[in-house]
Amino acid sequence: MRKIIFTLFITVSSITAFTQATTEIEYNYMKKGYKEVEEKGLDIKQGYTTEDITVDQQETNVTLTAKLLRRTADNTVAGIILKLVSAGLVSSETKYYAIPAVSLKTKKSFGWANWYKDLEQMNLYEKNAVAGFLSWQYSFQKCLK
Repeated sequence: MRKIIFTLFITVSSITAFTQATTEIEYNYMKKGYKEVEEKGLDIKQGYTTEDITVDQQETNVTLTAKLLRRTADNTVAGIILKLVSAGLVSSETKYYAIPAVSLKTKKSFGWANWYKDLEQMNLYEKNAVAGFLSWQYSFQKCLK
C-alpha cells in the first residue's frame, strides 16, 4: 500500500507540477459527475475538457481507463479520472475514482484523504490495476524528460 501511495504521489506530482490544486467541486465532479456524463451521454462540464492519458489497461478481471480533467481557462490539470470496470461471473461493476492534483506551491489539494479511503476500499484486483497504471504513467513521464 505504501508503494502505491508513493508511486501515486510521484506520478501525480509529475503530471500536475505546474497546476493549481483540485477543488472540492472538481473532485466531486471527477468522482460522481463524470459517471453521469458517460452514462447519459451528456456534455462535459463547461470550462473543462478531458484527455485520454492511457489506453485501456486490462488487469485480470479489471479494466482501467484514465483521463485528465483539464481546465480550459488556463489549460491546467484539475485531476485524473479513473474508471475501473470489474468483470464478475454474473455481472460487471463500474467505479469511478478521482486522483486530485497537488499544487506544488501550497503542497495542498482537496481530496487526498478521500482518495486514500478509496484505495483502502478497493479489492486486490482494482489495487493491482491502479498500481500498474501508476507505474506505467511514472515510467512514461521519466521517458519524456
